[in-house]
Amino acid sequence: MDFDELLILVDPHDRVVGHADKLTTHQDGGQLHRAFSVCVFNAGNEMLLQHRAASKYHFGGLWSNTCCGHPTGTNDTRSAAEKRLGEEFGFTTPLRSVVTFQYEAHDPM
Repeated sequence: MDFDELLILVDPHDRVVGHADKLTTHQDGGQLHRAFSVCVFNAGNEMLLQHRAASKYHFGGLWSNTCCGHPTGTNDTRSAAEKRLGEEFGFTTPLRSVVTFQYEAHDPM
């Protein structure tokens, strides 16, 4: 696997501790890694949502934020988020970081 396809594993202080493929990173309770969540709002303050494909290996079929994903390899988070938005919706817009947080999510499926 190409290094630029590997997710960035971090410690609780966001220091890089390694890299791993996407599936391994999310299995067996998951490993702490960098990710992003994009929320796009229109002038009426309405948020663009996505209905996740039922075939997704986690959280399939659920409604979610505009898009999400992971910076990989040596890519920075903002560039990865802008690229993902274009891939998912066919448009881009300047993005800005609003908040950084650590969370743990469990797929009910």
